[in-house]
Amino acid sequence: MRYFNALFIKFLMITVVFWGVFYMLLGVDFGYMLLASLILSTFGFAIDVFFLPRIGDIAAIIGEYGISFLAIWVLGGYFFETPFPMIVASLFAALMISIGELAYNQYLREHLFFNA
Repeated sequence: MRYFNALFIKFLMITVVFWGVFYMLLGVDFGYMLLASLILSTFGFAIDVFFLPRIGDIAAIIGEYGISFLAIWVLGGYFFETPFPMIVASLFAALMISIGELAYNQYLREHLFFNA
């Protein structure tokens, strides 16, 4: 149950960022936005569980920024049709996700990784 709660929190965090950036600002279809949120949160959660305890918070956040940017850019190019350049939206969304990762990583350390 702890893993499900942590995954759900990550999904909510990414969905809120996507909702603000892609749905509200760029008018992207809500269903595609949710699908992209689910894909990115699942992939990011797997990375957090396997690498966060080994590499530390700062390296994890920097890595998460790079992976989020690339994943959003690729998923955005596939799912989202916007008049705005996808690379700029991807950079901004990845930055917002990385800021949220600061609190999320602390949550993982306290509730999922007891000895980390």
